[in-house]
Amino acid sequence: MKIKHILLFLMAWVSSMSLAYAQQTVVASGSVMDEKGELLIGVSISVKEVPSMGAITDIDGRFKIGGIKAGHTLVISYVGYDPQEIKMNKSNERMRVVLKESSNVMDEVVITASGKVQKKINVTGAITGVEVATLKTPATSISNMLGGRVPGIISVTRSGEPGKDFSEFWVRGISTFGAGQGALVLIDGVEGNLNTLDPEDIESFSILKDASSTAVYGVRGANGVVLVSTKKGKAGKLNLQVKANAGISYSPRMPKYVRAAEYAALANEAAVTRGRIPVYSDVDVDLFRNHMDPDFHPDVDWRDVILRDYTWNQQYFLSASGGGEVARYYISAGFTTKDAIFKQDKGVNKYNTNVNYNKFNFRANVDVNVTSTTTLSLNEETVIVTQNYPGYGNDSKVLWQAQSNLTPVTVPLMYTTGQAPGYGTDKSNISPYVLLNMTGYRKFYSNDNKITMQLNQDLKMITPGLSIAGLVNINSIGARTQVREKMPAIYYAHGYKRDGTLDLEKISDAVEPYYTNWNDTERRIYWDFRLNYDQTFNKVHKVGALVKAEWSDYEASKYNQLLTAIPKRYNSYSSRFSYSYDDTYMAEFNMGYTGSEAFEKGKKFGWFPAVSIGWAPTQYRFWRNKDNFINYFIYYSFNISGRFLSLCIFDCCINWMCRANNLKKKY
Repeated sequence: MKIKHILLFLMAWVSSMSLAYAQQTVVASGSVMDEKGELLIGVSISVKEVPSMGAITDIDGRFKIGGIKAGHTLVISYVGYDPQEIKMNKSNERMRVVLKESSNVMDEVVITASGKVQKKINVTGAITGVEVATLKTPATSISNMLGGRVPGIISVTRSGEPGKDFSEFWVRGISTFGAGQGALVLIDGVEGNLNTLDPEDIESFSILKDASSTAVYGVRGANGVVLVSTKKGKAGKLNLQVKANAGISYSPRMPKYVRAAEYAALANEAAVTRGRIPVYSDVDVDLFRNHMDPDFHPDVDWRDVILRDYTWNQQYFLSASGGGEVARYYISAGFTTKDAIFKQDKGVNKYNTNVNYNKFNFRANVDVNVTSTTTLSLNEETVIVTQNYPGYGNDSKVLWQAQSNLTPVTVPLMYTTGQAPGYGTDKSNISPYVLLNMTGYRKFYSNDNKITMQLNQDLKMITPGLSIAGLVNINSIGARTQVREKMPAIYYAHGYKRDGTLDLEKISDAVEPYYTNWNDTERRIYWDFRLNYDQTFNKVHKVGALVKAEWSDYEASKYNQLLTAIPKRYNSYSSRFSYSYDDTYMAEFNMGYTGSEAFEKGKKFGWFPAVSIGWAPTQYRFWRNKDNFINYFIYYSFNISGRFLSLCIFDCCINWMCRANNLKKKY
C-alpha cells in the first residue's frame, strides 16, 4: 500500500513538472508579409535573448519556432525593411507579421574592397550585401545557399555525393575563358574556401560584382570577389552558443523497376509487336517468377540492393566569446558528418566501404589592444576532412549507372557456388554489388591550417582618418590517401554440367589485398599592406583613399618537374580614391598594377584602371520630403579587368594575361 502511495505521488509530481515546463515555454508560428500583403521568403526570425534560436520563412512565407521561454522577444528582420520585435508571453500559432519598408535605405552599409565599411549610397560599384541569417539554414555548404538568394549569382550543383555536393557559382556569368572562372573568395582578407566555412562563424558577407569594385585585387578579381568577415570577440561576459542539426537525405523521384517475371513478359510483348519471336519462353518466365534457378534466371532489384531509402546528415556547432577592454576572443568548433545513400552489405565485411564525408573545423580569433591606437589580431583556422570510398575508386557514378542500367535478369548478385559473376560482351563487367562490397576501401584525409596575424595602427595623431594595417598569413595543407584494395576472381557461367554443377569459366584472377598510400602538401605565404584615409569635411565632402600592396608565394608537392616546381609568385599594387558630395554626387578612381613571375622580363606586370561616377537625385531635399518616394541611383563605370591563367604541359608553361573592357550603367 505504501508503494502505491509513493507511485501516485511520483506521477503527480512528474505531471506538475511537465505542466510547469509547458507553461514556461511558448510556440510562435505564422506568416510574414509586406504592407501589400505579399508573403516574404527568407525573413530572419530569431529570439533576442537567445540569438542561436531562430528560423527562416519558407517559400510560403511561413515560420515556426518552439521552446521559446515565456517573456522572451522575437526579432523579425529582412533586408530593406524595418525590423520588428514581438514579446512572446504566450503561444501564438496564427501570427500575421507585417513588415514596413525601411525609410533609411540610404544609410545601409556594405563591405567594400579590403574590408572597408562604406555607406551604400556612396558606392559607385556593383556590391551586394548578403543577410547572414539567410546563410544559416541547414545545408551542405554556404555555396549551395547563394543561388536564388543573391542577385547576379549563377550556381550549379553537379553531384549529390557527400564531399562533392558543393555548388559551383559564378558572379554575373562566366567572364573569362579556360581555368579559374570562379570568383575570388576572401575570408578575413585571405583567400579561402566557402565549402569548409561554418555559417555560424560569419559576421558579414558581401559580393563585389564589377571591375570598378574589384580593381584593387588586380587580375585575381576579374570574376568577382566574395568578402567574408568572421565573428570577433566582444568585451563582456562569456557568451556560449550551441547548435545541432539533423537532417534526412533521400531521393524523392527514384524510378520503380519491374521484377524479373514482369520484365520478361514486357520484353516478349515488345518483340512480338515488332514481328520478332519472343525473347523468353513460358518456362523462363515461370522460373523468373518462382526463383527456382537463381543462377540463370535471377530476379534482382538492383535499386533495393545498392541504394537505401534515406540517410542521416548531422551538424554540430559550439562557440565561446567574450573578453575585456584590452583583449577579446572568439573560439568555435564544428562537426559535420554525411553518409551516401549506398547500402553496404554488413555481412560481407566488418569495415566500412560506403561513401561518407566528415568535417571538423576549429576557429580562434583573438584581438588585443596593444595601445589605445594599436590593435593586434591573431586568427587561427583548422579544417580536418576525412572521406571514405569503396576500394575500386572514388567515382560513385559507376555504381549509380550500373544499378540504373542493369535489368533484373542480367546477372545474379553471386552464383550459388559463391563466385562473383561477370557479364557483358566480354564477360568482364563487374556488378555494382561486388564493386561496393568486395573491393576493399579507400580513405582520404586532409588538414588545412591557416594562421593570420594582423596589426592595425590608427594614425590620427598625424591626421584624423589616417590608418595603416599589415597582414601576414601562412596556409599549410597536408593530404593523405590510403588504399586498401582487393578484387575477387570473376567467373562466367555457361550452363550446367552433366552432374548438375555450374560450368564456370574464370574471366579474371583474384587480386589479393594490398596497401598503398601517397601524400600531397601545399604551402602558401601571403603578405598584405594597406594605408587608408577616410575623412568628412564640412559634413558634406567625403574623401577616401587607399594604397594597397600584396605578395603571395605558393608551392605544392604535385608540381614535381623542373619548371613546374618553381614557386608561383604573385605581386599586386593598387590604389583607390573616392569622393562624395552630400551623398548625391560620387566619383571613384581605381588603379591596379599586377604581375607574376611566369611572364618574360619586361612584361611581368599589367595596368588595370577603373573609373566610376554616380548620381543619386533622390538625395535632394525636395525629393525626400515627398511621401512614398522611390530611391533612385544612376551609376556609370569604365574599367579594364584581367585574369591570369597558367597552363602547364610537361615542362613548358603557356601563360595569358587577359584584358576586357567593361562599360556599365546601373539604374
